Amino acid sequence: MVQVSCQYTKEYVVKTTMELGKRRALFRYMPWLGLLNTVLLLVLWLNSGDSFRFVFVALFFGSCYMLFYYRIVKFNVLKQFEKMPIANKTVHFEFTPEGMRQHGDGGESCVDWAVIDQVVACRDGYLLYPQPRMGIWLGKEAFASEADEQSFRAYAGDKLVTRS
Repeated sequence: MVQVSCQYTKEYVVKTTMELGKRRALFRYMPWLGLLNTVLLLVLWLNSGDSFRFVFVALFFGSCYMLFYYRIVKFNVLKQFEKMPIANKTVHFEFTPEGMRQHGDGGESCVDWAVIDQVVACRDGYLLYPQPRMGIWLGKEAFASEADEQSFRAYAGDKLVTRS
């Protein structure tokens, strides 16, 4: 059995949100879409006789969106943090060959490995997907030892995929 504890701090929740977001194509490409939007507006302005003020404002906001998208996401997560029922609480996970047990102040749940859709190995930790759009982030620092991490990987088995 592998035991892991996670303190749901602001930094932890932001890291989880960003890691989950990276798995979604729209989230990954949003800054590039902002850049494309800015270039298209510039081309439209150059080919038409529109007023400079309108295009300047559109270019400014398109550029800001592109440059600050991830910061806007982080700001929104931090703004909502205090409303989260798990804010500043510790959740304990126990992993066995049969599945995962999660318990903390809010209650307890057990999930078999057969129910877990996927376990994604990232550079800094693992994303567990008990449901297609719900993920649990486990940072590598949460494991007590390298042996615990290897046991977790063995328990995950064929559910484990590596993301570059």
